[in-house]
Amino acid sequence: MKRKTGISLMLALLMVVSTCTVGTANLNTCGVEPLCECDDFGDVIKEVYNGTAWVEEYTAEMDELVYFKIL
Repeated sequence: MKRKTGISLMLALLMVVSTCTVGTANLNTCGVEPLCECDDFGDVIKEVYNGTAWVEEYTAEMDELVYFKIL
């Protein structure tokens, strides 16, 4: 029974993967719309909160909760 379930799952996965073109730049083959038609997104601002202010670098301790801001 487990073998039949595994084979069925693999066949279903292959059917889904075969409907999308893998490894091409044309994402519309899977119905995915591009977010932007432009090539240049400009500068990306990445900061982390150190407990008092937003900074560019922060060394976190083990099990410490870290907040990121990406603009």
